[in-house]
Amino acid sequence: MAFKMPKVESVFETLEQLSTNNKLSIVRFGDGEILYINDKLNLPFQKYEEQLADCFKEIFSNKHNNLLVGLPVGYHDLSLMSKEGQIFWRSQIVWNYPRLKKYLNLETNYANASVTRLTYGFENEYTSKGFEYWKKILIGNNALIIEGEKTRFGVGNDLLNNFNTIQRIIAPKHDAFDKCDEILLYVKNTININQTILIALGPAAKYLSFKLFKEGYRVIDIGNLDIEYEWYIRGASKERILIPGKYTSEVKGGREIGDYPNQNAFEKYKSEIIAKFL
Repeated sequence: MAFKMPKVESVFETLEQLSTNNKLSIVRFGDGEILYINDKLNLPFQKYEEQLADCFKEIFSNKHNNLLVGLPVGYHDLSLMSKEGQIFWRSQIVWNYPRLKKYLNLETNYANASVTRLTYGFENEYTSKGFEYWKKILIGNNALIIEGEKTRFGVGNDLLNNFNTIQRIIAPKHDAFDKCDEILLYVKNTININQTILIALGPAAKYLSFKLFKEGYRVIDIGNLDIEYEWYIRGASKERILIPGKYTSEVKGGREIGDYPNQNAFEKYKSEIIAKFL
């Protein structure tokens, strides 16, 4: 039985929108979040919570102006992938899509969630173009980063250099959803509505991004963009490697992280922290 598939933009179509319209927010979903709602699956860094899964389903309806909802690159165009990538995504779609489609609005366009997946497995030209877009997106007077403990987004590199000031809220690296409502209340009472919010917090980022978007903030579900950028500046497109001092969930040993090795960068990072919810 053939199913109607969702219309999903390319990575660069999505990046173009984000770089030219500073009113847009984005929430991104990967294969893990799709399994989370289909199979009520505990993920390594987020146990199953029915309230969180229900929020995913609401976001999937894709009915809010100025909110981009991203589906994974496998739902865009399999022909652009390697043989291994095609095999992976065909199996994912066959297993998941018949159960996922009831939550989707197939009369709308979806963004490409893989805008943060630019380095591993890609040629340098593709990666460079993607990060040129991100330098245009990550710009402004003030940015608030909500991130997991030891994520340390942008620490030691130039991803955030186009913001005048940086503030950070630190959440648990695992099961962060438990703290989301506390963080939400803190942001609403503390953070100016004109401040851009970047969130790197696994599945919990979807909940926080959506709730803060509805409060009027511009929110970017930034995911693991920082780690991909670290791989890029190290020339690590063929193999995922550990990044010293940063939580690297997809690499063996990457979830047990010590202090950041550059003391000056580490001290600056600590000075940017305005709240912790651990």
